[in-house]
Amino acid sequence: MTIRIMLADDEPIILKGLRKLIPWESLGMEIAGQAGDGAELAELIGELKPDIVISDISMPHRSGIEILRWMGEAGLTAKVIFISAYQEFAYAKEALSLGAVDYLIKPIEKAQLAAALDKAASLIRERGEAIRSKDKLERLEARRRTEELQEELSRVAEGTLSVRSE
Repeated sequence: MTIRIMLADDEPIILKGLRKLIPWESLGMEIAGQAGDGAELAELIGELKPDIVISDISMPHRSGIEILRWMGEAGLTAKVIFISAYQEFAYAKEALSLGAVDYLIKPIEKAQLAAALDKAASLIRERGEAIRSKDKLERLEARRRTEELQEELSRVAEGTLSVRSE
């Protein structure tokens, strides 16, 4: 499974740098799209449904915090990594309280971004495994109910289980 990445920053040089900073393909990731402001980012997230969003927290039209709130309200499950020139603790605290995976300060170091991506990818894999386990349990439960029903119908047909009407 290839993990789809969305990049967002209002500075084109930052977007270009992010594209080159990480060997995306060797990590099993691909850049699905990029946005230059918050409104474009929201539109692309809704359209492309990325697995991970790497976004500046302060952009024109919609802030990263507004995007994260909107994603939560819309039930979108992409993992978000914020990048920012602001070392404001309040920004980071709010971002993390809303579910951001990490908050990195510009200039972004390759090792920091790689660690944040690894954490996000682990969370995505865990979510996938949980969904698969839930689906398997639901299928097993449905099979068990079907077998019980078939057994009861056989007993009714054989006359060993009476049918009561209420």
